[in-house]
Parts: sequence; structure tokens; C-alpha cells
Amino acid sequence: MGPTVDDVTRQAVAEATDRELVLDQELVQEISRYFARRGHRMTENNRKQAHLPEGARVIHNPVGTAPAFAVDHDGHVVICLPGVPHEMRYLMEHEVLPYLRERYGLRGVIKSRT
Repeated sequence: MGPTVDDVTRQAVAEATDRELVLDQELVQEISRYFARRGHRMTENNRKQAHLPEGARVIHNPVGTAPAFAVDHDGHVVICLPGVPHEMRYLMEHEVLPYLRERYGLRGVIKSRT
């Protein structure tokens, strides 16, 4: 879920769950601060990372620019993570698995390889 033009993850999830994409102004600021700390300016491509399906739960990404998000739909949850391996691993370990354990009372570990 990066800034590239060919990334259609957000749009695909929005369409599949009958939601509009909305701009999260707090995420715009968060991404902008990430770049400012590194002496760079945020581009319009990076700004698009702050467009999420309406009602999505933001999963903040302290190790990169692409936020993850979770969408509840028809009794299920769709979780989208950035594709950068170290960002995905960090968010899975520190955010997603704790969220799933709390939500579903999971005790075991889910491991997937793609």
C-alpha cells in the first residue's frame, strides 16, 4: 500500500466493501511529519496513502509512510498491510496480532507465507 500509481489496494477494498475512499487529514499530517523529520517534502503520491475506505480503522506505521488499515465487512475483518517487508513484519507483530488476539480471543500464532 505504497505511493506507486499501480497500487490499487485501497480502491479495491473500498469497492469490495461498498465504501468511499476518504482523505484522513490526521494521516496526511503524520506522513508529512515523517518526511519532515528526514529533511524531505511529502509528494502528492505519498498523500494518496492517507486515502482510506470510509470507516477504516487506521493502523499507524511508525517505521514507514504507508499506514495499514482494517475494515469490518459482513462480520469479517479485512486487514491491509504495507508491502515493505520490515514494515509489514513490524506492524504484524506489534499491531495486527495483538488486535486479532483481543478481537477474537486468539491464543495461538498465525503464520502465513506468500
